[in-house]
Amino acid sequence: MSKGYIIASENIYDLAESVVIAKRTCSSNQHRGIERIKIRKNPLDVLAHQIAGLVLEYGEISIDEIIDTLSKAYCFRELEAQQVERVVEFLRDIGVISVAENQGRKILRKGRRTRRYYYSVTMIVDTKNYEVVDVMSNRIIGELDERFVAKEISPGVAIVLGGSIWRILEIEGEKIYAEPVESIEGSIPKWIGQQIPVDRRIAREVCSLFKLIAMSGKDSSKVISTYPMDQGSFERLSSLVNNHISRGYPLPGERLILIEGWREPGLSIAVIHTCLGSRGNETLGLYISSFTGPLISYRATPYALILASTRSLSLRDLERLLSSWESEDEVISRVINAARSSGAYKWYVVAAAKKMGLMDKDVSFDEAMKYVKYLEGTVVNEEAIGDMVHEELDIDSLLEMLRGIKSGDIRIATLDLTEPTPLGEEIYRGVSGFERVRSQSIPTDLAAELVRRRLEEKEAQLVCIMCGYSENRRVKDLPESLSCPSCGSVFLGVNKYGYEGARDLVRRIAKDPRVLKDPRALSDDEKKVVDLLRRSADLVATYGKKAVLVMMGRGIGPETARDILSSSISDTDMYLKILEKEKTYISTKKYWD
Repeated sequence: MSKGYIIASENIYDLAESVVIAKRTCSSNQHRGIERIKIRKNPLDVLAHQIAGLVLEYGEISIDEIIDTLSKAYCFRELEAQQVERVVEFLRDIGVISVAENQGRKILRKGRRTRRYYYSVTMIVDTKNYEVVDVMSNRIIGELDERFVAKEISPGVAIVLGGSIWRILEIEGEKIYAEPVESIEGSIPKWIGQQIPVDRRIAREVCSLFKLIAMSGKDSSKVISTYPMDQGSFERLSSLVNNHISRGYPLPGERLILIEGWREPGLSIAVIHTCLGSRGNETLGLYISSFTGPLISYRATPYALILASTRSLSLRDLERLLSSWESEDEVISRVINAARSSGAYKWYVVAAAKKMGLMDKDVSFDEAMKYVKYLEGTVVNEEAIGDMVHEELDIDSLLEMLRGIKSGDIRIATLDLTEPTPLGEEIYRGVSGFERVRSQSIPTDLAAELVRRRLEEKEAQLVCIMCGYSENRRVKDLPESLSCPSCGSVFLGVNKYGYEGARDLVRRIAKDPRVLKDPRALSDDEKKVVDLLRRSADLVATYGKKAVLVMMGRGIGPETARDILSSSISDTDMYLKILEKEKTYISTKKYWD
């Protein structure tokens, strides 16, 4: 018989989860299930593809025949005519099929795109990766996949990457610019993308395992005989669980929801301990956010929901949200509407548009997002929310919990604390990724040195505005004082944006200066180049190599460079000012570029 070992982290939720899954995997009874297999009902993207395939196969086919054929498949067993008609209308509008009337029946025939649609559209969406760039050193610090970027990333968001915290400045093309930060106030850093969800049954058994450990005291025999763990694992779990209980805190479980809250620097934290699993707590997070909006951010884990806000969090208000709901339809509506406002939903809309042939599979997410607003009310929109609910949410588990609270079968305990409970600490510091984060405190002299090295590696094109002489040199190879090797002038302009005709333009003006006085002699672009070269040449004449180096910064032109050079009290100060201007440029570029 094969033998295997599971190496878990010290976080007790990771450890207990591993133990429960191992036990269920090895079990021969009915409780061995690890996750429920849910087959999605009536996926519209698959329906569209199947309709195109049937039209290709039979040449023409009626809607009744489509329903009769497809309803034999399990996922389409409850297929309704209205759904088919909506998808047929969509396929007709994009040229995949044509529709004719015959004795009151709609007959579907091939369209101009039928064959290409059927053989090119796939149910698997290609995704690309974004490089994350440290704005300070221009070093690539990692990659994020498109799905995670769509769901989690926007300017100002904090993420954990490479074991450090980074604040996102801007997304530009396929690059994401970020700056290192020592700590985050006002948000919970995001550190993971798509993971295999933990089923509610696993989460509930983890909570039950904690209760079993609490009842066992120091006697490990019953626990170890039931669950495949060693003595060291038991002691780790037992130590923390009993520490939690010894302080007078209740253990959360199937019949008890524990809501605890405390303050971090600049941040109010609340943890709602439930045993709803990954999807259930994500659904709970959307339900609560439907009341609070963007004032409160949340992170769902299989065992709890973490809430964070720069404002004070009322635990009583959270308790009321869970106990004072009006109807199940209202709960579902709130969850769906909140889901539509999420970054994840945008990803699903784009994915559905690609899977249904409305967008080319190679279209970038940024480009696709320009058209998302036009898809409201379409079958693409309906498919997106259906796919998201199936993949990410567990509305049934949330409703079951809310019913239990209202009936009194499930009670809620609240703890207003100065520091988290032992279990709360494990959730917040462990599952949220804080225990995996190292300090990002970077000394100012090191930050300045990184900026200097980056800028000195850049290549600058210098153009003498007196004679037109031009050369390309790396900044670090330039002497401190600069002059033209051809005519000796100190007025060397920096062709920062790489205008190809800069040298010829200057030579043309040098031969006939009257060109500058003729408003029709130069194009608008040429006038801008001349102005840039003149202003940058004035700086080079005054500051030499430093002027060139400063203008190598992102978004730093002659005027900004002059401000930096004239106000800097030291080289370190100068490099730090460059960095701040670069960050401002990256963050605001999209508004004025």
